[in-house]
Amino acid sequence: MTETNQLEAFPGLLRPGQRQTVRKAQLKELAERGENWALEELEDLRQAERAKNKAAYERFKARRKPDVLRAKWRTAKAVQRATKAEAEAEAKRRQREIEELAAKAAAATADEPKGEAAPQAEPATSATLKELQVLRAVANPKLILCTYWQDGQECRCLVNVGRNSKFVPRMKFWLAEPSDPVARARPWAYAGPLPRRRGRW
Repeated sequence: MTETNQLEAFPGLLRPGQRQTVRKAQLKELAERGENWALEELEDLRQAERAKNKAAYERFKARRKPDVLRAKWRTAKAVQRATKAEAEAEAKRRQREIEELAAKAAAATADEPKGEAAPQAEPATSATLKELQVLRAVANPKLILCTYWQDGQECRCLVNVGRNSKFVPRMKFWLAEPSDPVARARPWAYAGPLPRRRGRW
């Protein structure tokens, strides 16, 4: 079936744009046969289509005018400046709160009697050094599992070395045993030098 017969056969299945295309094809065929009225109607359809396209282009240009774009840009910049000012004000407020808390903590520390600090220093002086031997590195990359002897019994503990990649089994080092039973049950803090190479100090 040709394009000229589609409009007559299925007029309800075509969209408006398709109907116009089929109508233009039909008028073109009639104009080629010598029908002058078809040629005039075809020219009118083309002029209407050109006018419609021009109007759509003008509407597009109206939306892209510099004044409109400049107004949108100014609005966006104003919103951005307001958001930035609010964020800076919030940051300053949090900084003031942190400074106030630090000042209160310093004042509370200064107001405490000096005699109360002596019992806290006693556990550090009474801490005993233990020779620890590395058993293995655990899944946590900061911890190693160690063993030591106390009263003829083998005990185990976790030590936080920061990075356990250079610690291998059977390595030995000395570490102060925490005097607090709660701290002894937790990973011990290692403050010594790390091995220079894997398995060697």
